[in-house]
Amino acid sequence: MSKIFLYRYLQSHILNHQVIIRGPMLRYIFLSVMALLLLSACGGNDLAKLNETNRCPKCDLRGADLTGANLSGANLSGANLSGANLTKADLQWADLSEANLVGAYLIDAYLIDANLAGANLTGADLDRADLQGAKLVGGKQEGAILDCVIGADFANALNVPDINCD
Repeated sequence: MSKIFLYRYLQSHILNHQVIIRGPMLRYIFLSVMALLLLSACGGNDLAKLNETNRCPKCDLRGADLTGANLSGANLSGANLSGANLTKADLQWADLSEANLVGAYLIDAYLIDANLAGANLTGADLDRADLQGAKLVGGKQEGAILDCVIGADFANALNVPDINCD
């Protein structure tokens, strides 16, 4: 059963006074379910906003599947992309400054001239990512997987792990 269907069903029955809630526990359960439905629906709005406008600063995109997405020039400054899958995504000229990319998958991502200043890449997988011209000043890379990254300049970055390319 979809979230929208469940929400509309509950909404129509409440408005028509067909649902009688008895006791504080049932009232609590009902309100909790409604809150979860509304929260989950709101999370999808950020992804829709990104797809429509290519701008989503400070958005919540945790765990989003953006595999192969064309996000060239996107504004994702301060966005929460923790655990997101950005494998093979085109992020050329994207603004990811101050973004939370903890545990994100950026395998084979195209990050040429991307702004990653102050971004948190702790535990992110950037295996074979193209970082030519990317701004990495002040970002955190602790525990990041940087195997075979291309063109990265970590001169002013913090806690950069060893780069291997076997």
